Amino acid sequence: VVLVNFWASWCGPCQMEAPELEALHARFAEQGLVVIGVSVDGTVGEAQSFVDSTPVSYPMVWDETGSASLDYKVMALPRSVLIDRNGRVRARHDGFDRATMNSITREVEDLLEEVPEGDEG
Repeated sequence: VVLVNFWASWCGPCQMEAPELEALHARFAEQGLVVIGVSVDGTVGEAQSFVDSTPVSYPMVWDETGSASLDYKVMALPRSVLIDRNGRVRARHDGFDRATMNSITREVEDLLEEVPEGDEG
């Protein structure tokens, strides 16, 4: 199960969300959750400054060309995309607040409980 989170250093909700995603990652990593942060900042330096001030243990990458943002149709930040064990996008969330984080957590729990196709027997 993969949670791809698009963010930017100048995005206030993104700054509030990062510690919550870190906690989610810590809670579910051993069960198979992978969190990947994708910065849409204009420069890698801006992204790196944010990562330096808000350390997380999950991987952070910079979408230098913007192609990932286009592929995932990112129109608002932050955007979180949940992908199941079969590689299918199962949920998208724009913005950040307590209700959104609660929904993401429930969806992660549900996806981690699903049996991947081909592993039924």
